[in-house]
Amino acid sequence: MIDFEALAADGSWQLTWSGNRLQEAVFRLSPHTTAVRGALVEQLGSDASDPEQWEAVLIEALLTDPASASLRRLELHLTDFHYSARRAAWALAGLRREQLTALYFGHDFEDLFEPAITSTSGRIDPLEWLHEGFVDDIASNLWAAVPALRELTIEGGLLFDDIDGDALPELTELRVRGAVFADGAVFPAKLPSLRTLTLEIGPDVFGTVCPGEQLGSLDPAGFPALRHLDLGAAEFDTDDYDTLVTLAESPLLPQLESLTLRSVYIHEHDIEGDRPTALAALAPAFAHLRLEVTDGADADVAAILGIED
Repeated sequence: MIDFEALAADGSWQLTWSGNRLQEAVFRLSPHTTAVRGALVEQLGSDASDPEQWEAVLIEALLTDPASASLRRLELHLTDFHYSARRAAWALAGLRREQLTALYFGHDFEDLFEPAITSTSGRIDPLEWLHEGFVDDIASNLWAAVPALRELTIEGGLLFDDIDGDALPELTELRVRGAVFADGAVFPAKLPSLRTLTLEIGPDVFGTVCPGEQLGSLDPAGFPALRHLDLGAAEFDTDDYDTLVTLAESPLLPQLESLTLRSVYIHEHDIEGDRPTALAALAPAFAHLRLEVTDGADADVAAILGIED
């Protein structure tokens, strides 16, 4: 057993117990105990020579302890993710976690792919991990270790190769912020049990926004249970009309019960031919679902398509 009192005193781990069972754990590196963290790392039996590895040591210490097998909810907000993302995934995969139903895994950012600042004021260039991914090949073992997972949030860039949907039969809710897959994709290949998918993505550090063609990766074969698609905080490189057309033509659309878009503002030059006629032609595709926007829509578009603001 590890020294839970020492971990709690560091302040990076926030732990919730029910009796002697660990129920919830939230990790966020505490800036207030940095000066003495090296001693804790040594106490945990690890090499303390590289401060940027300390985060990973603290995460591993908890997640490799048998007490963590009872976790129901886990949040890993990473700082030195160039080391800790892979090591955290390895530690998670080391125990089969039959109780874990909610997981947050990732790191905060303002602009996607911007250099991140480490705990020692160094820099992490995420694009150095393009196609490789920060977690790399450990991920398949991770998904197999959390079979009861129902809610998953991934935040950051280039973290995982994919999500093994076959290993997650209970996963019904996924929230993605950023381009979290190693090839720059925003959606996994398939998640058969998923019912709700939320994507949040804006311009990256170069001013580039998400290609609208990525919506084409959502299909009934990969997402047969999907009913709610929230793109209300997602920006694409296509204009609002072209995004509407892409969705209207998607084979996934008929199975959706709700769809949220960021905005539906359509200019005359976006449409060839008569504007009302073009919009009316799209309306039947969306008639069966609740269509909402977060940043508004043209009044005539909202009326024709039945958009809820």
